Amino acid sequence: MLAPRQDKLVSFIATRIADATQKSHGQYRDQLAEYFAHLTDESLTRTQAGKRFAAIPVAGPRAIALLGEAVRETGTAFVDQLVDDLASPANRQQLEQLLHDLIGAAKGEGEQLDQLIRDTLMDVLEQVKAQIAVQQWKLEEQDGPEKS
Repeated sequence: MLAPRQDKLVSFIATRIADATQKSHGQYRDQLAEYFAHLTDESLTRTQAGKRFAAIPVAGPRAIALLGEAVRETGTAFVDQLVDDLASPANRQQLEQLLHDLIGAAKGEGEQLDQLIRDTLMDVLEQVKAQIAVQQWKLEEQDGPEKS
């Protein structure tokens, strides 16, 4: 059921993933930077390397602050670049290949996927039929008094 439309589906999903990733990253970039700051601070206080830096007389706290800042900035820059790369047309083929591979891996579950698609389509059709029935009913009600 899915195979004849797999390329179009993959292309559509790849576009949606790229767009959603850029939009979401734009909305949550600041929160992500705060999360990196929290993780970095926690790691520096709990790891042996962080404790060794802290033990350096006078320069220790400054070294930890500089290291934490560098790690936070690097983490944020890494995610920024990852999002840009994901959305880049230059990398579209790799994203589509990943989606093809995911669909291919689900082939063992093809019947389950086909059933899910069928059920979804049936639900959509039932909703359309219900909407048409409502509209037909309105038309019949509007036409009724005029014919009398």
